[in-house]
Amino acid sequence: MKLRFSFLLSAAALLLVSARLAAADAIELKQQWQAGKKYFQTMHMAQTSTMTLGAQKMDQKMNMTVEMSTAVTKHEDGKQKRLTVKYDRMAMKMDMNGQETGYDSAKPGDDPIGMGKAFAGIVGKEMKVLADENSEITGIENFDEFIAGAAAGPAGAALGQMFTRESFTDMMKQASLKALPGKPVKPGDSWPYDYAVKMPQIGNIVVKGNYTFKGMAQHGGTACAEIAMDGTLQIDVKAPAAGGADAGAAGMLAALGMKMKGGKIAGTVWFDPALGMARDAEYDQEMEMTMNNPAQADATLTIPMKQHITMTLTRIEDVK
Repeated sequence: MKLRFSFLLSAAALLLVSARLAAADAIELKQQWQAGKKYFQTMHMAQTSTMTLGAQKMDQKMNMTVEMSTAVTKHEDGKQKRLTVKYDRMAMKMDMNGQETGYDSAKPGDDPIGMGKAFAGIVGKEMKVLADENSEITGIENFDEFIAGAAAGPAGAALGQMFTRESFTDMMKQASLKALPGKPVKPGDSWPYDYAVKMPQIGNIVVKGNYTFKGMAQHGGTACAEIAMDGTLQIDVKAPAAGGADAGAAGMLAALGMKMKGGKIAGTVWFDPALGMARDAEYDQEMEMTMNNPAQADATLTIPMKQHITMTLTRIEDVK
């Protein structure tokens, strides 16, 4: 009887210790925009694609860098927060079969093919985004004004055609983490993400997959939650208007027979629970685009494409 009692006591103690350890390992992941702070982020994308047209093979590389800042202040209603997002710098470099060209808004004088006009309505402009007391994005105050200003350049005009206020708000909600678990997680726990960015003139970009919390790790000298991500990417091209009428970008893509298959995403996000924000995100995207072959009516072109994307929080300052 004493032996059985000792065994039960030991088992109970082990269960209690295990429960405490599990509770200690569990962390909460919550996005937190702090009023009075200004966040500086840099996004870099490196894209490669290949297309074979007849006997000619065309390799294309594109590198794009976007530097942006987000100043967070209290809203006049005392509850919401205002996030003033500003695109401080945009740079693009393209290489097609060894022929290089590019543009950097930080060096406006070096613009051989006038690419700066495409970014004229975006760089330096501010978008005022609203967030509630829980840092959830709820809307954009000056969307119409921002889009009207962006339309000054070709890139801005295309932006205005592709996005609505709602779709742009949805895009702003998808920060480095596309979805939060909604409860404390411990190493090995997974949760899904599933969202679509609706572009009225083109269709929907549908992304879905899973996050897995690997554990806490030092990243850049900060204790971060290491979160693996994997998923699929699909572009549902919108059908053109009935009767064959041209429906802008949708009609053009449909006429080209543009489709996408095999879209995959894999990467890692380093989320700082103390800060309430991702410090770093790095992931790869692979997809295969197909389209009608302009040189052969009954054939298609296959364009494999790869993208390596990083998003880094470079620094935080007090709002001046």
